[in-house]
Amino acid sequence: MRYIIDGYNLIGKIRSIDYTDPEKETKLQAFIDSKGSNSKDRFVLVFDGHNINRPYGSKETQGAFQIVFTPPDQSADSYIIDKCETMKSKSGVVIVTSDNEILRAAKRYRVTQMTSETFTKHLFEGPGAQENEDIQVSDSEVNYWLNSFK
Repeated sequence: MRYIIDGYNLIGKIRSIDYTDPEKETKLQAFIDSKGSNSKDRFVLVFDGHNINRPYGSKETQGAFQIVFTPPDQSADSYIIDKCETMKSKSGVVIVTSDNEILRAAKRYRVTQMTSETFTKHLFEGPGAQENEDIQVSDSEVNYWLNSFK
């Protein structure tokens, strides 16, 4: 499979990676890589703009990963939507995001789509993971949030 991933959207769904971490993009790549994906899988991680180590518009390939930082005049969303429209072979391609605009565009261009939540379940539980399963919250998590709003 070839996964085109809305990078910052997926980071927002992974508790172990913080948006404020200057290495968040590298950590996302390591997170996906550590889950033992199929050796034939390929990942395109698309991020808005740039970070300290990579300039606007850069593309870098590292093993099964291509890391894309969009040019200053293009968002990751529009980059992914453009890919949906212009890619020649859509077979075996999965768009990963929870952004409704991208999901609608992928559907319109007949590209398989998967929400970021489902993708993380897929990584943890395997390809049969279902998106609508109940999320289990521990008592300590519930207590933390209850105490936060007192």
